[in-house]
Amino acid sequence: TQNAARAFKECLDQGIRPLDMRLGLFTLALEEEDWPEARAQVDALLAENPKSPEGLTASVALAREQNEGELPREKALELRATAKRAILADPTYVPALIQFADLTFEHDLEVDGNVTSVIDSIRFLAPDLGEGKVFEARLFAHQGALDEALSMLDEMIKWSASTGQELQYKEIRKELAESS
Repeated sequence: TQNAARAFKECLDQGIRPLDMRLGLFTLALEEEDWPEARAQVDALLAENPKSPEGLTASVALAREQNEGELPREKALELRATAKRAILADPTYVPALIQFADLTFEHDLEVDGNVTSVIDSIRFLAPDLGEGKVFEARLFAHQGALDEALSMLDEMIKWSASTGQELQYKEIRKELAESS
């Protein structure tokens, strides 16, 4: 981590792909739970461009990580609104789309046409992304099509790339089956 951070900082000092270097430093800081460093990178991204989809999305990710997913409903709504601003700034920025959808399902927020559009966008822009498929299954379950959602998750379990991924999909399947 230290070597990667040093390399990112050297590139940043030389003006080489500053957005990517800041995102790299942000990701390393999140992994190390270095909240001040992560906040510094978010602040720098937003100082360059207050409407930066990367900066807005990073601010959402930081708030979620710092609170370990335990957010009051009002804070979850606030973070989802920030993710929406990132989406409006760049409707093709998949990390913002994922944050929006994940906040919706993780915190049991209103599922409306925006959520459906976001999931459709994720599936279109990144069709092989597991998160998009999981969001689609969650949406099916929410709309009352539980059999279709479970069938979709069964296929994902069958074609899992790793044991960890398989266990994750099984846990989601169990959660959806029990919530009905």
